[in-house]
Amino acid sequence: MATSYRSKSEHTGKSESYLHEKSNMSIKNDKEPSSVPTGKGDFIEDLKTAYLLPTTEPHEHALQRLRRKREWPEFFSIGAMIDRNWTEANFQIRHVITRLSLHGFHHLMCRDKTFHDPKMSCICEVCEQKCQRYHIETCTQRTKTICDYARPS
Repeated sequence: MATSYRSKSEHTGKSESYLHEKSNMSIKNDKEPSSVPTGKGDFIEDLKTAYLLPTTEPHEHALQRLRRKREWPEFFSIGAMIDRNWTEANFQIRHVITRLSLHGFHHLMCRDKTFHDPKMSCICEVCEQKCQRYHIETCTQRTKTICDYARPS
């Protein structure tokens, strides 16, 4: 005996357009934004404005971190931002890609082992060239894979 499958509209007796409208409606409540984010500027600023949230110290720190990250001109040209395959389900080395994108593993390549942001004076301890944030991708003398560098020592 074959099982017959009916569409939701056949099952409920409602038209497809009615069900589509109903599924796309949102129910207003007190926690819903009072305005839609504009997309101009910082998303967290848009959320703060939309939800009428107060300015707090953690909010200011998050905003400063976000703005500092946008000052990295090379960030948007690294492999992870160009090739988005790592966003797919069960991508094996996602943790490596995200860490590389954020940190660049500069601290593993730089001679200066103290915590610091990359400077023009940083030198790669492998090839002895300038060591920028994403130097690990272009270092010609590197003998280990980026995954090897990502493993805790």
